[in-house]
Amino acid sequence: MSKAGIARSLVILSVAAAGFVTREAQAQAQAQGLQFFAVTPCRAADTRLASYNSGAFLNGPPNMQAGPVRAYFVKGKCGVPDTAQAVSLNAAILNPTATGFLSLWPAGGVFPVVSTINFLQGEPGLANGAIVPLKACASPCADLNVVYGNDGTPGKFLDFVLDVTGYFQ
Repeated sequence: MSKAGIARSLVILSVAAAGFVTREAQAQAQAQGLQFFAVTPCRAADTRLASYNSGAFLNGPPNMQAGPVRAYFVKGKCGVPDTAQAVSLNAAILNPTATGFLSLWPAGGVFPVVSTINFLQGEPGLANGAIVPLKACASPCADLNVVYGNDGTPGKFLDFVLDVTGYFQ
């Protein structure tokens, strides 16, 4: 299946924030040749804790600065195998210093036209569930891009947490 086909099939899938997939979403994924595998919710990245920067996996500090794209490692973490084509996740932001958005997409892919989560300056924390395709690569590899966008004001930042709830292959 092509990356475009995977992306189209994943757009129509829905995941509840609790981490389960509806029967309709499972049927649509199976029709596209993908199967969903649930995992016990697991934290794959946290910019607040240095312990997430171990070995090849650089998923911890520093916090996210507005503007630059940052690549994260998902395959090889939380039971997500190298064969995973997409991941179901819960993306959370904490204490943003400016109103903005967070977008997630496969590393090396085209920046999406939609955001994964939108937020206001000073919100203590906000989360959103999503299904995001991953870059085709073997771990350890940076397979998920994340960007914090705002009105272009430099020097703004937030903390980012990524919890994995399952994967598609």
